Amino acid sequence: MKRKPWEFYLDLKCRSLYKNKYLKGRGLTASQTAEIMRKFKVYIDRINQSPISIRVRAAESITQLVYILNGVFNNEWKNYIKDSYKDMPYYFYDYAKFVDLIIDCSEMLVSKTKLKDLYWPDGSPIKIEDFSKASKAKHNHIKLTIDGVSNTYPDTNALITICKYIGVIKVAEVNLTTNGLKLLVKHIPMGKENKYMEIGDGWFICTYCDTKVKLRLIKIITIHFHQNINAELV
Repeated sequence: MKRKPWEFYLDLKCRSLYKNKYLKGRGLTASQTAEIMRKFKVYIDRINQSPISIRVRAAESITQLVYILNGVFNNEWKNYIKDSYKDMPYYFYDYAKFVDLIIDCSEMLVSKTKLKDLYWPDGSPIKIEDFSKASKAKHNHIKLTIDGVSNTYPDTNALITICKYIGVIKVAEVNLTTNGLKLLVKHIPMGKENKYMEIGDGWFICTYCDTKVKLRLIKIITIHFHQNINAELV
């Protein structure tokens, strides 16, 4: 299954490849590179936990994603970016170029086309093994079949879809928990902000669990409400 652009931002292996290959050769010290990646992760988490996440997750292409990010950095967040983070928009756009390169090379690998003479910024040739780990398929999507209609979603979106289909308030009344945290809350526990994501109407959903746990929660919800909904990992 084709991965959406934002998934590459969330992928730790891809970010490591960006750090070790794409940023290499730019005259950055190890500590500077580490600081860039730390701040990069802070902003990824911030976006992922805000209403903006719905838009970036829905982007089907790098062009669409960059357009959304441009609006965020130049309009919505323009006056809220701290001085120490002023370089982050550049690296988000730079990472988009990196993702574009990964997608192109991955498509070559899938079609068994020989990689062109491509090079990393430091001048070293791009090798197949550089991409094999980063492009390896992960079972982090869930296929839902509701009323005979099947759709596939990233794991968190699948869980949100089920909650909204049945009714967030109804699901919240079941008091489901994951990793000791309530699945649905109106007020996020202090210090747990990075474990929740806003889903609208003042509700937040806990995303602090892996895909298999989210699948289990979906099945518990559908069984509890006697819904004929099928859910499976893909």
